[in-house]
Amino acid sequence: MAVPKQKKSKSKSRFKKKNFLLKNKIIAKNQYNNYFIKHRCLV
Repeated sequence: MAVPKQKKSKSKSRFKKKNFLLKNKIIAKNQYNNYFIKHRCLV
């Protein structure tokens, strides 16, 4: 019973990590877009 439990937690953590990376990518993209828009407004 302990082995499937370990597997489950492992896949869950992997999914969390994937989600976290995806979120970071989106945030980075938004920050870049915001900077680009501000820069364009200044120029």
